[in-house]
Amino acid sequence: NWWRTDADPDLQIAFRTISGHRVLLSRTGGQSRVSRAILGERVPRTTAPRRWRQAAGTYRVRLDRVHDTGLVPERARLIVGRRLVVLELGPASSAERQVLRPIAQGHAYTFGMAATGGRRKGDIVRIGDHRLTYMGVEYKRVR
Repeated sequence: NWWRTDADPDLQIAFRTISGHRVLLSRTGGQSRVSRAILGERVPRTTAPRRWRQAAGTYRVRLDRVHDTGLVPERARLIVGRRLVVLELGPASSAERQVLRPIAQGHAYTFGMAATGGRRKGDIVRIGDHRLTYMGVEYKRVR
């Protein structure tokens, strides 16, 4: 079943299971041009591991280890809630957020769909000794 609202009758949403993942889909457009997109994925209920809770904070990129600073977000923030670990990249006003799924004490991978497209799901994030590494870029904890 597809649902729609009176506020935007051209936008329809539905829940589906695709390859074992529960996702929220959107469908827009008329009969001749239909556009579909995945809006999000349901996150399984877990408890954030203690080490990840302790690593919560703000990190800055280690510029001495980056060759092209224009391609790398300068700021990273690790946000740990009761059940979620979120990596926030870029300035606070326009940051991209990715849900993380811890798979070991100091390793996690990104989970879900990236709002900006591109490769995000399955990227590895590492923490340790006041450092955070994402896509091979090292960040140092500042708060």
